Amino acid sequence: MAEKGKSLKCVVDFRNTSFGKYRLSTDGRKWKDSARHRQALAEWLATFATADGSSVRPSIPTMCEHFGWSKATMCRLLASLETLGVQKRVGRFGGKNGVAIRQLNVPVLEVSDSTVEVSDSNLSKSQIQSSKSQIHASESQIQSSKSHVGETLPPALPPTNRPPTAHEKTDGGKSLSQKHPKVAFGKETELDALLEEYKYTTVDRLLTELDTEDYTGVKNVPAAVFAEKGRLPKKLAEVRAKRAERAAQREKQARIDAFVQQQIDELIAKNRAADEKHRLEQKQGEADLAAIFGEDAVTRY
Repeated sequence: MAEKGKSLKCVVDFRNTSFGKYRLSTDGRKWKDSARHRQALAEWLATFATADGSSVRPSIPTMCEHFGWSKATMCRLLASLETLGVQKRVGRFGGKNGVAIRQLNVPVLEVSDSTVEVSDSNLSKSQIQSSKSQIHASESQIQSSKSHVGETLPPALPPTNRPPTAHEKTDGGKSLSQKHPKVAFGKETELDALLEEYKYTTVDRLLTELDTEDYTGVKNVPAAVFAEKGRLPKKLAEVRAKRAERAAQREKQARIDAFVQQQIDELIAKNRAADEKHRLEQKQGEADLAAIFGEDAVTRY
């Protein structure tokens, strides 16, 4: 029982760490999603660790099965945790091709937020008065800036036609992940990737269809939906097949239209050539009549 209590220490340490500590400088504006995924993975790994964070050895396939992520996504998250110093591989269990053994490191996340305290005895009265005067000057500048804020604000940016992401709320007041929590919970990153390739309405329609399906006996519904061979990839394959079919139909129709237009152009050119030949023959006949009977005969006929 005492050993179990010690093993829970690592879990508690990771649980009490905010997700902001998992941020990387290269994450970009969607860093919160990446940080939350790293936090979820680190907290789950901590459940396998001893009190000092050692002896963590779940396999990558086990991690993928638990979270419903692909192997590439899992390897990327493990690499980012190693960059943060949260975990590192220290060996393998069962030989060269065995499962990796990992070491967790909590102290790297425990950044002190305490401020530096300055003793009043180290400040002279003149320094205190100088600081007060600077504060009053700053307040006057702030008030002056507020009075002109309406004049200095730039014009509002025009609205864009960009479709919403998985996090942004739609006209219904809910985001895409909120509209379909049963099948899309925790899959915002995968949804954003799909929205870049497919229209918002297409993804929304497919998730609506998946909401109504039977999941009896399925423990992790989002994992079953988003897995590499899950239900959503099957529906997306149908969408791609229909797209390819429509593209083939458009290409076939374009070839037919081009052939018909070619036949029409050839017929028009043939008629124009026949008209020109008839005109030349008529002109030559008139010239022959004029040579034999004179111009008056041509005029009479």
